[in-house]
Amino acid sequence: MYLFWIVVLLFFSGCGPNSLLHVQMHRIVEEDFASIHVGTPDSSLEGTLGGEELLVSWTLSEKQFRLFHTQLALRVRFTDGNEEERTVPLQKQKGWWRYQHIGACYREHGQMEAYLAQILQDGQPIAEQKHALWIEPILFSDELE
Repeated sequence: MYLFWIVVLLFFSGCGPNSLLHVQMHRIVEEDFASIHVGTPDSSLEGTLGGEELLVSWTLSEKQFRLFHTQLALRVRFTDGNEEERTVPLQKQKGWWRYQHIGACYREHGQMEAYLAQILQDGQPIAEQKHALWIEPILFSDELE
């Protein structure tokens, strides 16, 4: 019976591989910009007062962080079908990183449709979190036989 409670405790404590990585998607609205509240011009807005951002946070053990070359890999798919990939070297065991999709990029590609975030060690994923709508694209050959 004692072993049963240890297993239950480990299960609910979030010790699985997905507890290493968390992603939150947020809409950016005009109230989020300080220049709107103080009434000053802001050239960085580029004519749009909205967009989206992903906040990615990670927590690695000391052993995981020091022994391997560790990176954060992010793939974002937009409503126009385009994808953007970013790779960021992780320099701390715990931290966060922000991906912003505002301005001209937001106007050109539309909203974020889905994302895939992974922590890579020596190029191999050790944890990932993906949007509920994320699937790998199915590519077809131009030539049919």
